[in-house]
Amino acid sequence: MSWEDLKYLIPLTAAVVAVAGWLVNDWLTRRTAAHHLLSKKIDYMRALSAEIKSYANSRWLPSEDLQRVKDALPGQFNPPEDAAPGDPGYVPFVPSEKHDTIFEAIVHDIHVLPSRTIYPVVVYYSQIRSIRDLGSDMRSPEYAALSAERREALMRKYLDMVEYSYTQARKAIHALSDEIRKSERTRARVQ
Repeated sequence: MSWEDLKYLIPLTAAVVAVAGWLVNDWLTRRTAAHHLLSKKIDYMRALSAEIKSYANSRWLPSEDLQRVKDALPGQFNPPEDAAPGDPGYVPFVPSEKHDTIFEAIVHDIHVLPSRTIYPVVVYYSQIRSIRDLGSDMRSPEYAALSAERREALMRKYLDMVEYSYTQARKAIHALSDEIRKSERTRARVQ
């Protein structure tokens, strides 16, 4: 090979090496980004699962007891016969609870989660928000001023909502746990 031939071959070789370097770099960058996204998805699912499990495990009333409470509601809200005028009767104390701190922090990235987990997670947190809103209403003076029958109906609704939230919590935990296992197997293969 002559010098004349090399002067064309050298730049061509350099161009091929540069293009190959760009392609390899692009592939590595995409692979790293995909790995980071997968790790972020797993971290979010674990955090949500922990928050939901915390709520589900702190269940203050098992289903059987919850049903007994609901069965005992009729008549409890009426004022006693010897009550002072204007005494509204029984007005339950509903605690203020917040069970969506992590969800609120990552809701802007919810699209990172697998689609199979988004629905049960959103349904659960929507129920939690509804319970919190109703509980807030039940702590108001307007609630205390309602008739005994209306307070009883709202309390029954509140207890039904709490019971439903535990069902939704189990569904969300199950969906998240399944996806965490799948995603961790995928991450182990990719590394």
